[in-house]
Amino acid sequence: MTGHRWDPSPSTCRVGHFDAAFGISGDMALGALLDAGARLDAVNATLAAVGVPGLRAEIRRTQRGSLDCAQVRIRWDGDGAPAVWPYRPKDHEAWRVPPGAQPDSASAGPGSAAASPGAAAGAGSGNRACGMPAQGSQCPSGQGHAHGGHGGLDPSAAGGVHPHAHRSYRDIRARLVAAPIAEPIRARALAVFARLAEAEGRVHGRSADDVHFHEVGGQDAIGDVVGVAAALEDLGICALTVSALPAGGGTVRGEHGLLPVPAPAVSLLLNGFDWIPGPVAAELVTPTGAAIVAALGAPAAGWPCFCLRGSGWGAGSKDFPGHPNACRFVWGEGGGSGDPRPEAGGPMVETLCEVETNLDDQTPEQVGYLYDRLFAAGALDVATSPLWMKKQRPGVRLWALVRPPDRDRVARCLFEESSALGLRVREVRRWSLPRSVETVRTAYGDLRIKVARLNGVPVNASPEYEDCRAAAAARGVPLKAVMTAALTAFSALQAQPAP
Repeated sequence: MTGHRWDPSPSTCRVGHFDAAFGISGDMALGALLDAGARLDAVNATLAAVGVPGLRAEIRRTQRGSLDCAQVRIRWDGDGAPAVWPYRPKDHEAWRVPPGAQPDSASAGPGSAAASPGAAAGAGSGNRACGMPAQGSQCPSGQGHAHGGHGGLDPSAAGGVHPHAHRSYRDIRARLVAAPIAEPIRARALAVFARLAEAEGRVHGRSADDVHFHEVGGQDAIGDVVGVAAALEDLGICALTVSALPAGGGTVRGEHGLLPVPAPAVSLLLNGFDWIPGPVAAELVTPTGAAIVAALGAPAAGWPCFCLRGSGWGAGSKDFPGHPNACRFVWGEGGGSGDPRPEAGGPMVETLCEVETNLDDQTPEQVGYLYDRLFAAGALDVATSPLWMKKQRPGVRLWALVRPPDRDRVARCLFEESSALGLRVREVRRWSLPRSVETVRTAYGDLRIKVARLNGVPVNASPEYEDCRAAAAARGVPLKAVMTAALTAFSALQAQPAP
């Protein structure tokens, strides 16, 4: 259902939740957000600012199983897609026919004249530049691979070559850093691409900067990721959770050959998230969809506690018999916390929970083990400080910072794993700078560095300790020399003009 439109200057924290039990991809996530009330014109205004001529999102209505959904395709100048994409408005107030499009009175479901002729075999449309369907499914183009639905492109129409540019992570990062877009949108998009590049680099044995997004295309990946970031900002979402995800099955053929499902990059990205088996032998979670939820969301066993304000469904391009290939997004106002919406270019503001207890009968080793268990349960941060308790017993004060959906799980972990008999729980507001993980090249190898930005300008940069430690041990040099080299390389990279 279409979400209620909200006050342009909201005063409460808005919580979003991806119900991705049927699957998720970049275009499915964007479709669900638009169906839930995000404004298409706001999304397209951001896409127009990233420097890709004519980059825009288009939507239409379609059916997945018995569900009425929004389906998205990303367009840009020279993409070769049909100019008119049949479109059926959802309702007169929330949906408008894009200029030049013709309203379609019937759902563009499977087998209809409006259906895209190049339906993909996976969850979404275009998250793999050259993707095979899972074994046992039939590629509709008859070419052994299909590009599902960004304009309904048929690979056979251009000699089997898709008209998508393959862009490097370095190029995409520079383009987003230079783009005149709102800082929260930039931070979210950079975070998604950083996670995706890191995962693809690990899978294929190369640095993140050298990753070319063959597996997620070029222009359409930018459209999906930046579009999702813009839609979240348009809805004022300050916290995001994700349901359990379907594993799917079979294999897909990508740029680098045959891959199992879930794809290796997807498995790396979603470490710590909940999975459910099956239910069909196909790729139901794409790398782009996985990167979005890994970078922006937190796993949750159920819906968050909030006052529901909107919900919507986004369709994938493939229509599986007996399986509605769609993703749901719901959002609402959580807890009456009074959180202000983050100011463009400023810190992100979100409501979290602090869970605290005092311990006086556990060894330091047991407390150290408790750290690991709390992080596994969903804690964002864990800290301890010494204190003297009654009868002058030495003890520690332990507190964990958690997102509201993970509060009960962390509390249960403390009761099960520690000697705590009671907990103090309170809501707190965290202000945090947008951050991303970038890779720099040094004499000691490629090193990751975490970068925090204010108004688009780096204000803090911290080399990843594990990368620097491994490089120092391998080269036999002091750790501080490696960390200094990483910071020097980052400063030199920032001094380079944007392409």
